[in-house]
Amino acid sequence: YMEEAKSIDFRMDIGPVCRFYTDESRLNVVLHNIIANAIRYHDPAKQQYVHIGVTETAGGQVRIEIADNGQG
Repeated sequence: YMEEAKSIDFRMDIGPVCRFYTDESRLNVVLHNIIANAIRYHDPAKQQYVHIGVTETAGGQVRIEIADNGQG
């Protein structure tokens, strides 16, 4: 719902379905804040993207990675 998001290429790379247990509301807040900051502080001089990846590690943990072309 952010105006700045219209020009950003969103990419999602989610591995095979895996289960994990977490506090859903806290995870939602954290992810929302990170993605909102990625949109708000993108670098308009570069290719604009937000890449979200979810994988399961060999140890059975879930890794969530968010990358963008932002300033920091």
